[in-house]
Amino acid sequence: MFYQRLSRAFEKLSHAASYGEIYGTGALLKRLFLGRKTFPWEQGVFPITLELADRSDILKRPLDQPLPPPAREVRRVGWLLPETGPGSGGHRHLLRIVRAMAERGYENHIYVWGRPNADTPEAQASWTAEHFFPIDATFHLRTLDFDDVDALVATGWHTAFPVWLAPDDVFKVNVFLDLETEFFVPGSRAHCAADLAYRFPIPKVVYGSWIREEIAHRYGQTALEMPYAGFRPELAGRSHAGPGGTVIAYLRPFTERRGSILAMRALEHLHHVFPDVRIEVFGSEQLSPPLRCPHTNLGVLPPDKMMEHLRNADVGLALGFTNPSVLPFEMVAAGLPVVVNLGRNNEAAFEDGAGTVLVPPGAGHIADALHRLLLDPELRAAVAQCGRGYMTDMTWDRTTAAFCDHFEALCRGEA
Repeated sequence: MFYQRLSRAFEKLSHAASYGEIYGTGALLKRLFLGRKTFPWEQGVFPITLELADRSDILKRPLDQPLPPPAREVRRVGWLLPETGPGSGGHRHLLRIVRAMAERGYENHIYVWGRPNADTPEAQASWTAEHFFPIDATFHLRTLDFDDVDALVATGWHTAFPVWLAPDDVFKVNVFLDLETEFFVPGSRAHCAADLAYRFPIPKVVYGSWIREEIAHRYGQTALEMPYAGFRPELAGRSHAGPGGTVIAYLRPFTERRGSILAMRALEHLHHVFPDVRIEVFGSEQLSPPLRCPHTNLGVLPPDKMMEHLRNADVGLALGFTNPSVLPFEMVAAGLPVVVNLGRNNEAAFEDGAGTVLVPPGAGHIADALHRLLLDPELRAAVAQCGRGYMTDMTWDRTTAAFCDHFEALCRGEA
């Protein structure tokens, strides 16, 4: 019994050391003191990705030599999606693209990279339908056998490695929804591996102008752009022009690039100066560290419930320090003025500040902007009206069609 406990202790210590190496010591201490009992990569996507990144055959092709167009007609497309859980906006976006490709007549195969959510491909398809939506695709679990496809699409830095190492007769494309090198401590193994993934000379299709510009600046590569999206007709709600009293905030503390801890401090400041404010938060079932002011935590909301709460709020708060999530776009589409942090990423996403108030990333600045919007219905109406006009054409159909068009141009050797 003693030796079993000792073995488990060493195993946990090894996992903690790996986490510290990937994310940095500061992130490890936060994770330990915030009570996370298990590490999400255990026997999952991180160790298998980093193992591939360290393999010598990663050098089988030079990084400065573009890949040729496909040698055969592409009708069967394989998608490598990293492991996920319910509520992932990135996976919902990717599945929308897969659905659009199916509507164009492509045969889709989804390979789960890392831990699947079910034991069989059929059960994984059911899980996906339950937590996202039904998808016309064949699922593959725990395999690197790509004989069933003519092309492979990597969907982020994790999956770029198995795609890069796949057989040469399979056409390859990378889809990047965010600049993932920004997720990690510079110099950590994950940061170095993500940086390498962006250097692969695989054709790239990216979400939004900010990533396209960053890839050109950092790596000297040209990426094709899918436009930002977030408008859905069902989001249109009331004018939000009456007395302001409700702030709705997107909080996801375990995803540090979303700035949730900063947003929570700002909400506490706001409650101090405006005690009657009603604060609703969503995005996480539990907030750790806690939000130290009266609030309602709505948890992880399905799309229909989220729309209902957005329509009934007065001001939105959605910070982000890499590519924006879909949430600030949907808040703007719902007629909310939204407070976001200043930065090239958000300035590229919301041209001329459309529908948003961009402020420096300080809790006091954010609280002040929220307070001003709540007290001034004319300001709220003016910001919201600007946002409605901006969002009208920013549909998911336009975004997914752009990917399909880029993909087909790449297959023809025209992009």
